[in-house]
Parts: sequence; C-alpha cells; structure tokens
Amino acid sequence: MPQLQILTAAERTEFESLPVFSRAERQRYFQIPPNLDAVFTTLRTPTNQVYFLLRLGYFRATGRFFPGPYPAADIADVVGKLGFLPGLIAVDDYDEKATASRHRKLILDSLGFRAFGPEAERELAQELRGMVRSQARPKLMWLRSVEFLQSHKTEIPSVATLTDCITREARHHQRHLAATLVAQLSTTQRALLDTLLEKAASEDETASQWQRYRVTLLKRFSQSVRPSRIKANISDLRTLRELYGHVDTVAEALDLTQEGIRYYATSVLKAQVFQIERRADEDRHLHLVYFVTHQYYRLQETLVDVLLTCVQTLLNTCKREHKERFYVTRLERQRSVSAFAAVVQQGVCTPLTHSEHIAFCEQLAAEEKVHRIQDVLRTGQPQRLVVEQQVARWSDPRADAVAEAEYYNLLEARSLKLQNRVAERVKEVHFSGDEHSDVRVALRYYQSKNGVIDQEAPLEFLDPQEQQQVMAATGKFRGSLYKALLFIKVAEAVKAGVLNVRHSYKYRSLDDYLVPQEAWRSARQEYLDRAGLTAVADCQTLLASLAETLAAQFCETNQRMLQGENPHLTFRPTGSWHVFTPKTETEEVDSLASVFPKSRYISLLEVLATVSRLSGFVEEFQHWQGRHTPARPPVPTFFAGILGYGCFIGTHKMARISTGMNEAELENTVNWYFSLDNVHAANDRILRCMDQMALPELYRARPGVLSRRRHPRLDGQNEREDAAKGASFETSS
Repeated sequence: MPQLQILTAAERTEFESLPVFSRAERQRYFQIPPNLDAVFTTLRTPTNQVYFLLRLGYFRATGRFFPGPYPAADIADVVGKLGFLPGLIAVDDYDEKATASRHRKLILDSLGFRAFGPEAERELAQELRGMVRSQARPKLMWLRSVEFLQSHKTEIPSVATLTDCITREARHHQRHLAATLVAQLSTTQRALLDTLLEKAASEDETASQWQRYRVTLLKRFSQSVRPSRIKANISDLRTLRELYGHVDTVAEALDLTQEGIRYYATSVLKAQVFQIERRADEDRHLHLVYFVTHQYYRLQETLVDVLLTCVQTLLNTCKREHKERFYVTRLERQRSVSAFAAVVQQGVCTPLTHSEHIAFCEQLAAEEKVHRIQDVLRTGQPQRLVVEQQVARWSDPRADAVAEAEYYNLLEARSLKLQNRVAERVKEVHFSGDEHSDVRVALRYYQSKNGVIDQEAPLEFLDPQEQQQVMAATGKFRGSLYKALLFIKVAEAVKAGVLNVRHSYKYRSLDDYLVPQEAWRSARQEYLDRAGLTAVADCQTLLASLAETLAAQFCETNQRMLQGENPHLTFRPTGSWHVFTPKTETEEVDSLASVFPKSRYISLLEVLATVSRLSGFVEEFQHWQGRHTPARPPVPTFFAGILGYGCFIGTHKMARISTGMNEAELENTVNWYFSLDNVHAANDRILRCMDQMALPELYRARPGVLSRRRHPRLDGQNEREDAAKGASFETSS
C-alpha cells in the first residue's frame, strides 16, 4: 500500500502554518501562567523570554510547536507585554535547536503534556486499530488522531508523522487480512468465489451473450410481495446461504466490524465486474467474501422487514374492518333499543302507573282494587314476555363470544393472503433465541414440517382465548387461523427481541451489540478512559454527589422563596402558590427585503456555487474507497448530480440537457461519491458555515424574532424546474 494522501495541499499548508491571532487572542494566549513564573525567571536574555512566550502561546492554541520566523505583530505584542525595547530583541541569536528544544521540554513539563514519542505512538496505533478495522475514511482517522492526542495531553506532531502512523496501521491491517486469507481460504473456496464473476448458466445458448453475471444477480433484492419476487428472493437466499456456509469461518477469522463488512461489500456493489476481476487475487477474494456476508445479512433483514410489514398490514386491516362492521350494525342496535323501550313502556311502565293509581284510590274497595290490578297485569303480559326474552338475549355470555370470534374469523379469512407473502420467508429465515421459549418451539415445529401443520402443532405460545378459537367447537383444527396467529406472534417476538436473526445487522441479540463480558472485565479501565467516563466510573459516588448537589439547590431555592427573593412566586391567602413568567415584549422588526437581491428569481446553480464557495461542502463528497482514488471530477459534475437527484430529473436526463456534461462521468461520480455519509458531512459543513455568520447570531440573541430552532428544515420538494434552463426558486422578503 502506498503512502496515504489524507490532506490536500491547502489543508496541509493550513495545518503547518502558524495560527493568525486577533488582538483578543493575543491577550489570551500570550500570558504567563502562574505556574510558569519560576521557569520564566530562569531565562537569561530578553530574546529567550520573548521566544519562550511566543512558543508557549502557539502551543496553548494548537498543541503544536512551530519553528520561526514568527509574525512581527506577535513579536511586537509580546515585547510590549514584557516591557522590553524592540532593539533588545536579537532574532538571529535564538538557537532553533538547543534552546528551542530546552524551551519545548519546559513548556511540556509545566503544562502537564508529554512529547509525541514511542509510547504515545503505540497508544495512538491502538486507537486507530479499531477505526482501521471499520475501514473509516482516512480524514476521519486523521481528525480522531488529533482529538485523541489533545485529550491525552500529548504534543501533536507534524502532518507527515501522523500520516505515517495512519498509513503504517493500515498497511499492518492489510497484511493481516492477506495472511488470514492465505491461511483460511482453500483452493475450493477461491474457485467458488470466482464463480460469482462468471455468467449465470442459460439453457438457451443463443442468449448466453445477454446473460448477466452471478454477482450482478445478487446485488439487488426486491421488497415486493408479488409471488414472482418472493420466489426470486428465496432463490437468492438459498444461493447466498450456500456460499456463506463455505466462507463464514473465513469471515469470522478476518474479524472485521460491521462498518468494515459494509465497506468491502459496497465496493463490490458499486463496481463493475471487470473492475472486480482486475484486482489482485487476495484483494478480490477479500471483497467477495464480505460481499457474500453482507448480502446474506441484508437479504435476511429484508425478509424480516417484509414479514413485519405484512403482519402489521393484516392487523390494521382486520381491526379496521371489525370496527366498520360494529359501526354498520349501530342502526340495527338503535332500532332494537327503541323497540325495547316501547315494549317496556307498554308492558311495564304503563301497567305499573295504572296499578299505582288503582292501589291509592280511596273510593275503591280492596277487592275491586285487586280485580282491576289483575286486569291491568293481564293486559300487559305479552309485552312483558317480549322484554324477558330480550333481556335474556342481551344477558347471554355467548353473545360476547360471538363478537370476539368475528375478529378471529377475519384473521382466518385473510390468512391465505398473508401466507402467500410470508410463509416461505418464515420457513427460510434462520431465527435464534431462547430454544425453550414457546414461540421458538412453535416456529421450529412449523419449519420442520415445511409449513404443513395439524392438530399436533404446539399451542402454548397462544393465549387461552386464542387456543380456544384455533380449536373449533366441532373439534376441527383451524390451520389457517393458527398460521396467521403464529406469524403475528413471530413478528411480536422479533420486535420484543425474543427472536433474533444472528446473521443480520438490525435483528441480532442485544448482547451482540455490547462489549463482550470477558473483554469488559479484563479491560474495563481502558474502555472508561477511551470514553472519558473515568470520573463517573463509581456509580454510588456519582449518585451521592448528584444527591448532594440537588439538595443544595433545593435549599437555595427554598431560602429564596421564604425570604421573598423570587419575584415569580406568589402565595395565595388559602396557602396555595402560583408561579408565573413575565410576558415577553414584542418588538417591531425591520424588513430584510433590502438585503436580498432585487431579482425575484435566482438560479439553483448559482445558489449551489455560492454556498460551495463559502462553505466548501463539495469537498465532503469523497470517493467511497478512500484509497487509490482516481482524479477528482470537476465541481460542476457534483452540482449536476445534486440537481439531478434533488429536482427529480435523474442523472441520465441531467447529462443530456446539460452543456458539456459527460454522462459516463456523471454516472461514475454519483456512483462512487454520493453516499449517505458524504451527504451528512456536506450538510454539517453548511451548518457550520451558517453558525459562523454574524446576522443569524444577532437574531438568535433576540428571542421571539426567529424560531427557537437554529436551522429549520428546507425540503425543496416543490422545485421541479429544468435545472439546465435555469431551475430556480422565488426569493421571499
């Protein structure tokens, strides 16, 4: 591996150059700390004192030492602070070797820093090792190296030294991978991997020239629920499982992180077959091993994703239809209630009223009252019989069971549609988890029977009510309902983490995402140091400290309340209290119309060019591989890709309607430079540029003028204009 070119020429120059201080920064950095007073008095000549203070200020600002000559403005400022006459400073008398080396050691010792030596280099290499395993971008490793040295109070070396450290660790890792492949990958496995670069077999010899390569057929998967797409996915899964079964031990021996697996696999996904073929044997086989691993993980994830989606769709559909049926029957229930109320009125309320009137009538004899009441009750007897029958129907517990059974009937009716979409997926995906859990036992039974189940199927994973519904009243086993409920329980178990998919990224066991317990026990302090959590390592001490701080704050708040020093707290005569906040006074704000251009329309290309010139966000679009990259495409090519995607024009049409744009170059740029990480980095660069502007800061300092959100989202989904003809947006004032 050749020497990595991490920084551009401009970035290298900026890093190696002296910092340019403002007046306030000179006041801040060119000061002698109290712990350096004794050291400073040992410096004999004014020149040594001036240069010592200059080197100290530069080191405090950057963590690095710079050789002379130094800016005249900085020298004049230090000379003035020390009270020397300018003529006393002999710049040529300062020894850039012996004296500078002695001053360097004094500064490091006084500030508690250490020089960048073999020990610091070993620690940095250990820090870089994990990033190299993850195939992190070289510039990210560079920035992490600087951050690591700063946090460990270590002198930051030169660009060449840091680049050598990163390159050396990358070379060591590459040699380790090559040696592991030589030791682990057999001749048969190599030949099997090379078959991916051959064309798929075809029964029609005349159509062989149109056949696609096997690796190409395994690059894309479908999330469609069409039977043909499901069949293709299952066929791809079986192919990848067979391939993965031959190289899984090799992948584990190589011991890359998930990010490292994605890096090599994505390189294959983006590359064409001839680009893969011309790689060196070890490099080609390394890429293909992790391509198989990554695609096997992805396809299993895709199948589980579709399972969860289909199950949720089934549940939503059944619940919605169940509610609709209940809603449709509301008129019938209302009529039944109205008829029941009329019958109660005629057969119960009216006879009771008449009987009451007769019973309290003083003109009638007792015997006549009895006869009349009997006549009244005899007249309303048919209505009372109807009421009794209706009350019996409403009180029958079987009515609730019928309503509940209706929901399961809906599940059973739609079970076949669900089976067509997920049955094969459930049979093919290798789930893991607690082998003795009820849902795992039922799933293993379903897979062992290849989906053909009978009354012997386990029911323990179902609720008692669901078990009762699966077994019909006649004793018949409702297989369709059982399968629907099994798929629902499997989906719930996956979401809850009871069922896992070991060969995946998203659906692994929680323990797989954690630091192994043995590694944590043996290197606990190292993990805490790297995470900067040493100060909070003792939980009990931390909680006691927080409790003490909280109690002190409560004490202070209560004292202010009792002494009447809190103007926002008032007590009512009843003893209750009320807290209020002062009203925010609104201010009239002048319009910003004069700040914007007079033209109502601005070309999107001009917007991108201006933002790029100010923020440099295009520089964040780095080649995917990060190493051995070809010449960088021109900036307009990146603009064309952004407009092609952002305005829904497409790169093919964008290349045709743009002047001087090569379609192959645009496609290649989008393929290798446009990734989610690069887009996020470009957005962050723009946001950092916005944070440095003075105008937004003025508005942020005035509450109520702008929203509390610092950077509102700009969707830009309505811009559909032709970019090459000046796709634009209307500026608002």
